[in-house]
Amino acid sequence: MSNYRAGVGVQCARCGGMMDPSTATYDKGGNLMCRSCAALVTIAEGDQRAIGSLVSSAIAVPALGFLSWTCVNQFALVSILTLASGVGWILMVARADEYRRRMGGKFVPCLVGVIIGMLMGLGPLMLLGLNVLFSVLRATR
Repeated sequence: MSNYRAGVGVQCARCGGMMDPSTATYDKGGNLMCRSCAALVTIAEGDQRAIGSLVSSAIAVPALGFLSWTCVNQFALVSILTLASGVGWILMVARADEYRRRMGGKFVPCLVGVIIGMLMGLGPLMLLGLNVLFSVLRATR
């Protein structure tokens, strides 16, 4: 049964403020929320999705770094993709200081994983560069 009577406002389940139930929305528990509380919930959910995306992309960089040492690294594309992903992750976190704060204890392990992945991805490129350098030196003799 509704608590609403004609001409009487209803309390927001989240902030406790009075509101017009015709402009309210429901939360996941089925309680009425005012517009400002609903907007705050939507923003918080979006931020959590962004943090989850940052963590999962930080996990992908060392995985790509490991794959760059395997036979699927044709033309060093996986190594280049690893380095580009790592640089992109670092730039994203450097620009968005609020994400770094919201990551909390996940930030340092993610950063270490990204750096390790980038170093692993750099290895095959360095070996390829050394191979080209020694081939050129051998050809000039």
